Amino acid sequence: CDAKVSASTILNVLPMLRREGLDVDSDASRLKIKQVLLAYRDKKIAKKGIERAIRDLIEGLEYEDVINKYRLISGDALREVVKEKRCNMKEIMASVGWRVEAEEVIKIIKELQGSGGDGGKDLTE
Repeated sequence: CDAKVSASTILNVLPMLRREGLDVDSDASRLKIKQVLLAYRDKKIAKKGIERAIRDLIEGLEYEDVINKYRLISGDALREVVKEKRCNMKEIMASVGWRVEAEEVIKIIKELQGSGGDGGKDLTE
C-alpha cells in the first residue's frame, strides 16, 4: 500500500474520525481501515474516497457495499464523465470527486482539449 497515503490516513483521517466519536482503535476497526487501504492499493477506490469508506465501514456498512459506493471511476468511464461535464473540473470533482483521481481527470481534460474534442473552447472554467 502507498506509504504516504497510509501515513496521511493514520495522522490525519483517523484523529478526525476519532474526534467525531467513531471507534477507530478497536481490532475490528483496524481491520476495516486495513481493508480500505488495500482497496486503494488495488485501485478499487480513489484516494479521496478513503475517509468516506473508512467512516462507512466503521458505521456498519458491508465491505462490498462500501466498495461499490466508492468504486474508482477511471479510463473510458471517466472520459465519459469528463465529456458529460464539458471538461469542467469543478463540476466533475463536485459530482464524483471521491471516486476519481484528480491527476487522471486533468490528463483527460488536456487530451480532449488538445484533440479539438471540445470545439476549441476552454471548458475548465
